[in-house]
Amino acid sequence: MGPLVITSEQEAKRVSEYFGAFHDGFIKTARVTSGITFRTHNSWEDRPAFSGPEEELNAIFMWGEEYSYRVELVIHHFNYNWPREPFNRAIVAQFHDAKDISDRLPEFIGRPIYDLTFLPESDRLTAQLTLCERFVNDIDNPKRRLFTFAKAQLQETTWAQLNVSQSQDATGEPDERTRTD
Repeated sequence: MGPLVITSEQEAKRVSEYFGAFHDGFIKTARVTSGITFRTHNSWEDRPAFSGPEEELNAIFMWGEEYSYRVELVIHHFNYNWPREPFNRAIVAQFHDAKDISDRLPEFIGRPIYDLTFLPESDRLTAQLTLCERFVNDIDNPKRRLFTFAKAQLQETTWAQLNVSQSQDATGEPDERTRTD
């Protein structure tokens, strides 16, 4: 199946229903990436010819929306669409143009999910997480607003496929920290 896309309340409801609101899953990893990049020219301009590395270095500027982020959550989940789906499912969810990111997001990694929903909020959607009560005695309010976003893409995979791709370093070589031989 191709990626599931969320840009509207209707799509959010459909995705939430399909995944059973991610009930009994957990966030395996969370990653926040800035929308800022370094450039030497604007995308609509031709790349300039530099006389040397120093001139190129002096031309570099930061580009992008200052407070635009992408949030990626890897959610391990086992009991949605049962028995048609295997138990070893992982969902890689990428939320584009994420804003208002909760500083408590790391606290929820590895905690059992009661539900993860996507609610409308003006012209954006909000990711809201409710944890399973029996595991959250130290958290005063289990319903937490994680962040807002403009668009999300969710891709299904398996734990094994994620472990293979995460066990390689940036060059594609096996990461020594994850070797099993």
